[in-house]
Amino acid sequence: SLGNAYVLHHRPQEALPHLREAVKQRPDLARTHLSLAAALIETGQPDQAVTHAQQALEITPNYRGARLALGRALMEAGRVDDAVTVYREAIDRQPGYADAYIGLGNALVRQDKRDEAVQAMQRAVSLDPYSAAAYYNLGSILMQQRDRLDDALAALHEAIRLNPQHARAYAHIAIIHNERGQLAEAIQTLTIAVNLAPEDADLHYNLAVLLIRAGQTGQAKRHLDAALAIMPGHPGATEVLRWLQA
Repeated sequence: SLGNAYVLHHRPQEALPHLREAVKQRPDLARTHLSLAAALIETGQPDQAVTHAQQALEITPNYRGARLALGRALMEAGRVDDAVTVYREAIDRQPGYADAYIGLGNALVRQDKRDEAVQAMQRAVSLDPYSAAAYYNLGSILMQQRDRLDDALAALHEAIRLNPQHARAYAHIAIIHNERGQLAEAIQTLTIAVNLAPEDADLHYNLAVLLIRAGQTGQAKRHLDAALAIMPGHPGATEVLRWLQA
């Protein structure tokens, strides 16, 4: 459908009216409810997304994608305990489902249960050693523990080996370099991330901050301008640009 096409091309706002009409026409199709739930999550409407993910599960109880979507929607709605329950149910139904462990790990982080979260992500990696997402999420959790930065780097580098276009993995590696005082390496790595995801305003802003620290204010201003072109009114970019121009 046209709605699904918009979702696939990362245009969820345009997808919404088409998917709502599709659900109205065929309320018995779990897949359409799931597509609508995904678009609602992306457009910041998690409570409605929960409703449609639940409806997809009522229609097809073994629809594992709907269970994951429900977990994600619950997370976005701030219902973290409920999300943990849903992810555990998904694992109980399919113990070898790596994506459910990824979702569980991210939910456990929100509960501040980092050791359990690491275990969940390690289980995801063992179940699907070719999953860049599993390694990325594992690295993202490990980097929050200062005594495990080397382990975090190893996981993030593996994510990049599996998916060389993984901009967020490069961005996280840049954060680790920055925390270690390796400014040149941080700039180099974050530049790769920006080149891979030039539409990401936050990446431009973060690179600008590093460039300012390195005394490269001309380049920094270009990235601040890029951040504001992508996201007018970006609070960080607006403030730093005002400071540069003072």
